Amino acid sequence: MRYVVHRRFRETALCGYVNVPAGTVAEKRGDMLFCGGRAMCLADSENGHRYFARDDDGNGLRRGRLTRAIMDALAKPGAMRQKRWDKIWADPLCWPFKRADWEDRWLWNDEFFRADIGTLQHIAALVGAKGGQSPSHRQRRRQPPQSGSPKGTLAFWGEEAPRAIRGLPLAANPDLAQRAATTRGPSILCACGAI
Repeated sequence: MRYVVHRRFRETALCGYVNVPAGTVAEKRGDMLFCGGRAMCLADSENGHRYFARDDDGNGLRRGRLTRAIMDALAKPGAMRQKRWDKIWADPLCWPFKRADWEDRWLWNDEFFRADIGTLQHIAALVGAKGGQSPSHRQRRRQPPQSGSPKGTLAFWGEEAPRAIRGLPLAANPDLAQRAATTRGPSILCACGAI
């Protein structure tokens, strides 16, 4: 069965210390996961669940992101934590993924980590998990500079800023500095001379 590394595996594996990048294809032989012919871990182990995801349907990276987002949402401390767990306990769709050997605690069984995408999306929505989106959805959209920007102001979003000007301070323009401090638009705003 085909698996994929959904999160960089930088750990001591069965074959020794490894640094396997996300997106690397793995193969399940028996109970073991192999990358490049080297034994990594047991498929049903903690490392197997934390770093690898079933990929026979081509959704391994997404499956891995969803399972991680669900577990992170349930582990998040705060006033809503018990309410999120109560939703899991009350939803009959979640019960097939509870380990049967623990009656009073919820531990995810191995089937949870191999569940279909639709079921994982349902559970993620149930607990308010914010993960599970593909990287292209998480990238910021490019927006035009705000109207009223002074002439000669260049606005760059994230990695679009040329390396030579990243981190330069704002020009001594109080309006520009105030706008940069109070808006969620450009992450780097560089006021340059006339263009």
